[in-house]
Amino acid sequence: MAGPGVIDDLLLRDFLAANGIDSARDVSILSIGAADTRVASLIGGAVDAAMLIAPSTFMAKDAGFREFAAFKDQEFLLPSGGIVATDERLRSDAALVERFVRASTMGFIHSRDNRSGAIRVLTKTLKIDESIAAKVYDSSRPTMTADGALPDDSQKKMAAFVAKTSGLKDIAPGERVFDFSFVRKAHAALHAKGWQPGS
Repeated sequence: MAGPGVIDDLLLRDFLAANGIDSARDVSILSIGAADTRVASLIGGAVDAAMLIAPSTFMAKDAGFREFAAFKDQEFLLPSGGIVATDERLRSDAALVERFVRASTMGFIHSRDNRSGAIRVLTKTLKIDESIAAKVYDSSRPTMTADGALPDDSQKKMAAFVAKTSGLKDIAPGERVFDFSFVRKAHAALHAKGWQPGS
């Protein structure tokens, strides 16, 4: 575990509880740092199991370990790569936000639809072998949404999870947490220009 209260800690405890396991009584959850430290501790025998993310998951499998659960198969939602802005920024500099979201959308589409290019980037930025980078890409590709936005049911599920883990009584409506209007504008602008990845 990276540390108490971080997202992987919250997800693990939620998963254990859903399967009848008391995280305070039935297991010992340790905070041992980043993913590379966790996979090294697992392979070295210091811990019996570890919460891992790609590419560490594939390194563990290559070392002979079995995967007990993958959150994407447990209907857990963990959005990543989001863009966050203050209400003031959205009001005062909407044009800048639009340009930033449009550029981010272009990168998203290019990485989603250009497997070989995305694998090259992963290999370089993560400093991993190309074969591992290919596994990272192929495992993450099915989780990418069609346009980079979250559907309404996913927004509700994420808001409910945040409320639950934060001890909030009320669940915020999706429109108070998410604003995908800039994403829709970006797609409309790119479509109007006839933009395609690599063009």
